[in-house]
Amino acid sequence: AHRLAGVAGSYGLPALRAVAKGLEKAARAEDGPAVEALLSGLPALTEDSIRALDAWCAGPSEAVAGSSGCPTNIQAGARA
Repeated sequence: AHRLAGVAGSYGLPALRAVAKGLEKAARAEDGPAVEALLSGLPALTEDSIRALDAWCAGPSEAVAGSSGCPTNIQAGARA
C-alpha cells in the first residue's frame, strides 16, 4: 500500500493515492473490515487510473511517435 500511494502520488492520481494511504493506515491498525472495504474498490479505481494515464499519454498529436515522455508500460494500450 505504501509503494502504491507513492507511485499514485508521483503520477498525479489523488484518488488512488488516498485509497492506498487508507489501506496502509487500516493495515497498520489491523482493521480487517476497513482493509476489505478499501480493497473491494481497488480494481475499478486502478482501471480508472490506467485510463486516465492512457488519455494523458495520448494527449495531442505528437510530432514524433513515442515522444510523449510516458514510460512504454503506460502508453495507450500497453500493459506491463
